[in-house]
Amino acid sequence: MAGSSFVTAYPKNMLINIVIISILVFAVWYLFLEQEIFGFVNNWFGGRDKKWQKPLYTCPACMAPWWGTLAYFGLHYAGIESFSNIHWSTILFTVLGSLGLNAILLKLFGKDDLIIKELKKENELIEKSAEPTRKIHSNSESVQRETL
Repeated sequence: MAGSSFVTAYPKNMLINIVIISILVFAVWYLFLEQEIFGFVNNWFGGRDKKWQKPLYTCPACMAPWWGTLAYFGLHYAGIESFSNIHWSTILFTVLGSLGLNAILLKLFGKDDLIIKELKKENELIEKSAEPTRKIHSNSESVQRETL
């Protein structure tokens, strides 16, 4: 019966590890956004639209195999108990599970990013269209002040 407890505990630890690695990969992705600490890297390479950048810092699903493997070994050598099993199949399935979780999260919440971008564009258009009326109002106020 000792084997049955291993079978039930093993997937639970793997699921926890998948979530931890997924969060860590999203953290690395976030650090490379334009306004964040490593955002200057985007300027060095001329934006975020090159395919070779995806596994490095622009696509959390594409980043999972590389950063996830590094995170797995880092957490193992840091002494985190749930990452103590370094059998190749455990690492492979954990990292692939993290890739899948990141892909699902991107599909679920990727539209929000597009909506935010569209709202920013609309706000910029509104501000640009409001500028001439602001100038007109400020000019009319200065004319009124001069006549007084």
